[in-house]
Amino acid sequence: MTTLSTAEAGRRVLLVFATAAFLAVAAGAWGMSQSDLPPSLWLRNLLAWFIAGMTGLGMVRWGRFSLWGKPASLVIIPISLVLLMACFASAGQAGVHRWLGIGPIQFNAAALILPVVIATTRRDSHLIAFIGLALLSILLAIQPDASQLGAFGVAFVVLCVSKFGVKGWAAALWCLAAAIICLSRADPLQAVGHVEGIASMVWAHQPAIAVLMVAAIVMAALSPLALWPVREARTSAVALSLYGLVSLLACLSGKFPVPLAGYGLSYVIGWWWGVAALVASAKRTDGAAPSGC
Repeated sequence: MTTLSTAEAGRRVLLVFATAAFLAVAAGAWGMSQSDLPPSLWLRNLLAWFIAGMTGLGMVRWGRFSLWGKPASLVIIPISLVLLMACFASAGQAGVHRWLGIGPIQFNAAALILPVVIATTRRDSHLIAFIGLALLSILLAIQPDASQLGAFGVAFVVLCVSKFGVKGWAAALWCLAAAIICLSRADPLQAVGHVEGIASMVWAHQPAIAVLMVAAIVMAALSPLALWPVREARTSAVALSLYGLVSLLACLSGKFPVPLAGYGLSYVIGWWWGVAALVASAKRTDGAAPSGC
């Protein structure tokens, strides 16, 4: 694979994701505004898209001078473990520990960091990184967060099979055990209209925009697959896309947030950073100069 083709694939991923994510965020914001929710609420997702996009492009532009590549997971996974454990420092909401509070804003720690974890874990990552992934799944089960556990679990299995071959399927049993723990814990939180119910909210005002919104989320989730020609990034790209698709499927239950479209800065930022980290890692591996990004 040539340097040019890797750079072109990376630009394609960023362009498709940025466009699709913006359409999804904008459609959700439109639905909130039509439902008379204050601009101080629905403008946040749009602002998060812009800020995360700028910082994400910075990852790509200067990523070759950072730890992107094989060592990245050994830095990012410990950080993610600390963030998820920090969620238990507070009383949580009705016994559920998914959020980190920064002033008046609550961030879903898993949605914020897991896309970057998946994007930077590769088949040549150290064994310690995969042990860290297993620990992350247990923390998700204890929180509990069935949506993020399911999405992350699928990505975890893909990464393990790529690393360990047939033996990697043992990760599926590990995730099944984590799922049993997760489902055994109470999750009494009620759905919120502009978070979990944003699709119904937009549909009530304009069905065509609701369809466009869902299609945009799917396109955003599939955008990493444009890196398929880059062999070193292929597994992470598939894992990241599956993470996004399962996150979307989980919201069909009506109990979990609709990524990008529903109110939630963590999903907007996390997805942007995950895609950017994937492209930066691919460029780092390929040795390409990140010009044009």
